[in-house]
Amino acid sequence: HQLEKTKHTLITNVAHDLRTPLTSLRGYVELMAQVKDDDERVRYSEIVLSKTNQLQNLIEDLFTYTKYEQDNVPVKLVPLDFSMFLVQATEEFYPDIVETGLVCEKQIQENVVIDMDPPLMLRAVNNLMSNAIKYGKQGKKIEVQMEKIKEKAVVRIINYGHIIPKDALPHVFEQFYRVEESRSF
Repeated sequence: HQLEKTKHTLITNVAHDLRTPLTSLRGYVELMAQVKDDDERVRYSEIVLSKTNQLQNLIEDLFTYTKYEQDNVPVKLVPLDFSMFLVQATEEFYPDIVETGLVCEKQIQENVVIDMDPPLMLRAVNNLMSNAIKYGKQGKKIEVQMEKIKEKAVVRIINYGHIIPKDALPHVFEQFYRVEESRSF
């Protein structure tokens, strides 16, 4: 029974993680079909290539997950400019932001280098951004903030959508937890 539960969790995780880059790819391909400017088309092509690479990495992660228990997946830390990483990761949501009528304001401290596992960090940022867009549409604005405080990079991705009820706050980081719509709206 535990093996079946683990397989179900794995499949659900992978489906969730694959949805974000696929949605972004679709948006950029649609934009590429509409734009006349070659420079803009090249920029969108670079983002499409990046998202395609991200999908490939996620599929490779699937094979990694089948080798290890979920809690034992190795983390490979490398020093990286988190400021640039965060700007690039959030820029890839441009089609979704435009489509939903949102504005994205960025306040990102420059030259913040941290040790991180880039694919895992990208997955975290993608999940936060996609949720900010999905649940913050009616707020019309998303803020992406990052600053170095002591030896840590503090990231805030803020939307102004419906407020999460106080009794749900302790659960928001539980895997696949969702606030009941009837109570949140």
